[in-house]
Formats: sequence, C-alpha cells, structure tokens
Amino acid sequence: MDTGTSALTVFVVEDSEPVRTRLTRLVTATGDATVVGEAIGVTQAIEGIRSTHPESVVLDLHLVDGSGLVVLRTIKREQPGIHFVVLTSFANDQYRKACMAAGAEHVLDKLSQFDDLPGILHDWREGSRPGQHPS
Repeated sequence: MDTGTSALTVFVVEDSEPVRTRLTRLVTATGDATVVGEAIGVTQAIEGIRSTHPESVVLDLHLVDGSGLVVLRTIKREQPGIHFVVLTSFANDQYRKACMAAGAEHVLDKLSQFDDLPGILHDWREGSRPGQHPS
C-alpha cells in the first residue's frame, strides 16, 4: 500500500553476518524502509550513521568491539530525532531500562520479537511518534 510517503531510511548495526542479512531482508521486504548503511562495530556504526543521516537505526546491543549503548548515546546526543530499535539476546529489565534511558524507542528480544521490526518501521514511516506502540 503506497500512501505517497517515501521509504524510511534505516542503518543496520549487527556484528553477525547472518543476522545482519536477515535484518536487511526484514527492513526492505515490505517497501516501508530502505537500508542506507550497515556496520558491525561501534566506531564503524557511529561514522556510518553520521555520514548517511538515517531516520532510524536497528542496533545490536552487543557488538564485536563494544556496546551498542555507546552508539545509541553518542548518536542520540548529536541527532536526537533518529529512531532506535535495539535488538538483543539479553532482553532483561536491566538492559531494557538502560536502552530506553539512552533513547531507544524499542528493545526487542532477538529470540522472540525479531519479527516485530517491520511493524515498528512501518509505524515510524507513517508518522507515529515514539512511545505510541511500546514493545
């Protein structure tokens, strides 16, 4: 369904190639979003997000060279309007609270909520504000 709204731009940060490939497919499958860049680590992610200016970021919490929280905090401080979805295999309350406090709108458990991502991106494309559809 085309409402005349352009696709949401998304930057994907994930250190596992198979998971990153799956995320890219999920992001682009519905036509609501397009991937403008990918990264596997903290520095690469920050530099890539700065250079591509995406509207949203899909961010793995545990990266090959550090914490996705560093990416989240750095980018939200510089570009507070970017939407963040954090994916983790450790979706306990402590991690959820830390991610939400740093500016993530959603924290998804990779094992059970992976497929929630397209709906979240669709809502953002359609103009829903963060917090309207909590995960």
